[in-house]
This record gives sequence, structure tokens and C-alpha cells, in this order.
Amino acid sequence: MVNISNNNLRVSSFIIPVKVDENRYMLLHGYSGAIELVDENIYKILSGKVDFNCHLIDNETLEHLVKRGFITSYSYSEELERQNKFATLLHRRDTLLSSSYTIVVTYKCNFRCPYCFEKQSVHSLNQEQTMSREMVDKVFINIDRLQSKKARKTNFVTLFGGEPLLRENKDIVSYIVRKGMEYGLKFKAITNGYDLDYFSDLLSLDKICALQITIDGMACVHNKKRLHYLGLPTFDTIIKNVGIALDKGIYVTIRVNTDKNNFNQLAELKSLFDSLGYIRNTKFRLDSARLMMFDDDLDEKQKGTFMTQQEFINAHDNKNQEFECHDYETYSNIYHSILNNEPLAYRSTFCGSQVGGCVFDPLYKIYPCWDLVGNQEYQIGDYSGSTIVWDEKRRRMWSSTNVTSYVSCKGCKCALFCGGGCMAHNFNQHHCTHMMDIIKYATKRAYAKFNL
Repeated sequence: MVNISNNNLRVSSFIIPVKVDENRYMLLHGYSGAIELVDENIYKILSGKVDFNCHLIDNETLEHLVKRGFITSYSYSEELERQNKFATLLHRRDTLLSSSYTIVVTYKCNFRCPYCFEKQSVHSLNQEQTMSREMVDKVFINIDRLQSKKARKTNFVTLFGGEPLLRENKDIVSYIVRKGMEYGLKFKAITNGYDLDYFSDLLSLDKICALQITIDGMACVHNKKRLHYLGLPTFDTIIKNVGIALDKGIYVTIRVNTDKNNFNQLAELKSLFDSLGYIRNTKFRLDSARLMMFDDDLDEKQKGTFMTQQEFINAHDNKNQEFECHDYETYSNIYHSILNNEPLAYRSTFCGSQVGGCVFDPLYKIYPCWDLVGNQEYQIGDYSGSTIVWDEKRRRMWSSTNVTSYVSCKGCKCALFCGGGCMAHNFNQHHCTHMMDIIKYATKRAYAKFNL
């Protein structure tokens, strides 16, 4: 029983309230993992719109809210300490359990997309470099050694580039898949999808089982943004190849790199996929991802085409969740918490790069993150010898960084939702992911899904 005369009780400083309909709010807690649907009266009491008083809440509800962490006897500094300790424990857990491995098959690409984060200097230096069989053998030997140090092994390796699925590289990709299967691994690929039909025999649930393919709007826009190096239109070929992949029974995510120029084409693109029968396929997903600016040399007109995080979320919110929005798995987290009556899944790091992730390139180099491949300033290892030679200082820099490392994240209610944001983008200046906007969008979407 809660003693309602306890003057030490206070409203937690880590409540994230989201209005989900006219009279109800979803409350999410920033470190306890609790998620709760409450009426407007309870919200007003917890929001400070009226002076907090335990006597305003019946004892049963009060006990429940205390148990869930929304009302607490901890001071703000004690709550902050609990959040930080939890973040540290999460980092240790994920370091023991999580593993992610990526193979950069080649730095060569048959596209010349103007917004590509792999700078032209990287392409020009490494353009002709492609994995050899010797490299592939060493990659899998080293993955196996790294896996042996983890409490839980991954079943997947990601193929990346350049463009990993170039028709000219069919033989080496086939070798990679065969070799990986010997180690009990299967594959995902980040691909432009243009040469995908040449790899149809490798598309299956035990080989290349999942693809991410970028289509940046309808043909009139896509063919200007996703440029073939020969000047060929790419839209129709990719659409056809998506159908081939789905017919093989594998998972396909269509990524739309969204800016102000193509946002309005999302609905038309969805209609096209619906007419082709793709939307009805449970293994098909359409994902709108905010196009981010990597080039500071753009003129003001070009910079004006990019959307801020808030503009991006608001634009999707105004469409009533008509299509999926790239939200760092926030919707999935909230949805499954409600579905399974389980605590929210938190993290103290943004991605696998901070818990031992390795990206093996075709120059015997290892990077922590695929956003940095080809930039030797961020190289953390070399696998050319019989064992990996690590740059321990750089490696520790990645493995020791979590959300508690960023001053601007300390005390943030949303810190354990985003893990501090993308470390690759935070080297020179920390960039907030504006998770509050994302959480509100994802929560309203989950609420609508359940029709609570």
C-alpha cells in the first residue's frame, strides 16, 4: 500500500505525454519502460496543470502509477542517476549480446546519385576495388572468431558497397553467399536493385533473404535523382526487379529518400505498388526516410530542399500515417510493448557500430560504420594478416561511447529511445535526433492501430 500522506512523492521528471484522442493521453516513461493510457484528469494532475496532490488520485490508481514510475519518491538527481546507470547496463548487455557484420563487396557503383554520402573522392580512389576470394575467406574466419566472443551469435551479414549486386560481380557474390552458408549465415543487401535480376538464383530465405532498395519517387523524379552512370533511366528496371525478389519469397523494403521535392509522390508511389500487388505482400515494406544533407557546399536553393526532422514528422503526421516513416524503430518498439504488455525496449547506443560492429572493405580495412567506409581516418582495423590488427584507440572510442557521453543528452526524457543519435554524424558536433517529435508520431500511430 502507498501512504498517500507521504510528502516525498512527486511527479516523475521523465514522463513523455502524448495526446492520442480528445480525452486520453498515452504516457511513456523515460527509464522505467512503462507505457500507460490515462484520461485527461490524470494527465492534468501529472502535467502540472493543477498542483500535484496525492489526495487527488484514488489509492488504487496512485499505487499503480507509483509502481510504474510515473509518481516517485526519487528526487530529480536520483532519477537522473537511475537513468544513467540503466544506460550503462544496457551498453554492457548489448556489447555482450549484439553483433553486426557488413561486407563491402566493392566500392564501384553503376549509379551517380547526387546526394550519395560516399564522396566522389572515395569513389575515385577505390573505384575498381572488389572483394577477392582470399579476402572473403579471411572475412568469414574473422567473423567466426569475433562471434565466438559474443554470448549470442547473429545469423546475418549485410552486403554493401558501392553497389554490392553489380552483374559483373555475380561470381564473387555467389562465392560470398556459399561461404557464408558454411558458417550458418544468411544475407541482407543494401542495393539499388538495377542488376537484381542477375542474382535471382541467390534470392531465397536461406541465402540473400532481405533487400533494401531505394526508389525516390515516380519515374519523372526518380530518374533524375537515381542516376545511372550511362545516363539510362532506372525506374522501370528496378520496379520489375522488385517483383522478381518478392516472387522469390524474400523480404523487400523500399526506401524513399524523402525531401521537399518528392514527398508528395509517396502516395502515388504507394498506389503504384498497390496496383502491382506489392502492398498486399506481407514481406513488402515502404519506408520514407528523411534525406539528410552531407555536403556543406550546396547553395541556399539546394539546401532549402531538405526537410528538418520536425518538418518530416509533421508531413507524415498530416498524412495520417498513410505510409511508414523512418523513425528508428520507435513505432515498432511502442507497438510491441502494447501488444505484448511488456516494457518499452530501450537502448543506450544508436546502432551496432558502438557495440563491436565491423564493416569489412575490399582493401583489407575494417570500419565501425558503413557511413564512413573508404575514409581511412575512421579505420579501426586491418584484416590482411592471419589475425586482425586493431587500432585500439579508435576502436575504444566507438565501443566506449553511449548516450551518457553526450552532455546535451543528459536528463533528456527521450535519451533511451534514440541512444544519442548516429555517432558517425556526431563527431564534430552532436546533432539531436528530435526524438520527442518521433515518439509522438509513433505513439499516435500505434494507438490508431489498436483502436484503443
